[in-house]
Amino acid sequence: MIDNSTSSIQIELKEFFEALDAQYRLHEDPLFQKMLSKIDKEVDLFWAKGKDYLLEYLKKQDLYYDPKEIIRDITKEFPEDIIKFPSKVQAIFLGQK
Repeated sequence: MIDNSTSSIQIELKEFFEALDAQYRLHEDPLFQKMLSKIDKEVDLFWAKGKDYLLEYLKKQDLYYDPKEIIRDITKEFPEDIIKFPSKVQAIFLGQK
């Protein structure tokens, strides 16, 4: 869990990548290094062009994942974890709003 309550997007992304590296030892992977090196540029693009532009770009590149699909996949893959969540969170994962 990453506390992002006082972080900028850049810091949050860097912390996310550090957590990935700590878990999977990715620091020597060229793609991982490329992604790390592009954080500032991509965040600047987000602030300059906006969220809608970025979402459309990701969709055109076939890199966009619908949050509902992600939740469905998580629910299907880890049902034993979903039942441990608080009831309001379970309702989201189970489509009960």
